[in-house]
Amino acid sequence: MLKNIKNFFARSLPNVDLVLEKNEVRHDETIVGDFSIKGGAKQQKLKRLECILLKVYKDESKETVETVKTILMSRTLLAKENAMVPFTFLVSKEIEPSTDEFTYKLHTNLFFAENKVSTDHDELVIVKE
Repeated sequence: MLKNIKNFFARSLPNVDLVLEKNEVRHDETIVGDFSIKGGAKQQKLKRLECILLKVYKDESKETVETVKTILMSRTLLAKENAMVPFTFLVSKEIEPSTDEFTYKLHTNLFFAENKVSTDHDELVIVKE
């Protein structure tokens, strides 16, 4: 019962989805996409959009590689409103290529009023040259 109530309230909140043109890239290549933000059941004040590149190991441990993007926001997202925010990220040569031991994830957080957060994860494969 408690889980059903929690799921109901989660659906009423805005959510974020990072939509990438592709998820396999090489060094010095720019990743292009959009953050798709979908409004919930009621309007919400958006505070910040943040995307972090994580290295995820086979044992599921994680390491932050770098903060890819932080966008401070001061806008209200209306109920059921959809918004798109452009995304680009240049993959530097300092980032190791993905292996059988680890891969990468772009972890996105959308922060809004009352310290609530919507999250999204997108796998990213960095291939050897």
